[in-house]
Amino acid sequence: MWGITQPFHDEIANELEGREQELNDKLKMLTSYNKSFQVTASYLLDLAQRAEQLFKESDEALQNKLLEYVLSNIELKNKKFSYILNDPFKTIVEAKKKALTSQNPNIWCPLLIVFRMECYKTIVSLFKEIELTRDMLGEYF
Repeated sequence: MWGITQPFHDEIANELEGREQELNDKLKMLTSYNKSFQVTASYLLDLAQRAEQLFKESDEALQNKLLEYVLSNIELKNKKFSYILNDPFKTIVEAKKKALTSQNPNIWCPLLIVFRMECYKTIVSLFKEIELTRDMLGEYF
């Protein structure tokens, strides 16, 4: 008669407990990333909606910080201003353009899907930097 020996059982149990711990750790990490994503995406959308007001009412240091989030490679050549729009703001502008040319002006659900699929890593990576800027913008939020 064949059976499972105690040492073999213990080995398998230890492997499964280790794997369970790995999965629990990964779940905690993903849950944390998801929370960071939601908070940061919400803040970025609010920032995008109120950008003009915030820019006009803030000091030079905060204006520079806001410009760093939105634009890169800013140049003035021969009286022509050029720049690259950074993600996720580029995605917001593109979604708005699509909404204006389509029959459906409601861009927010499709935009959130695009944020999830295309901008997730960018948004999560901005979380800590956004928190610092939020502190600077305290009086406006």
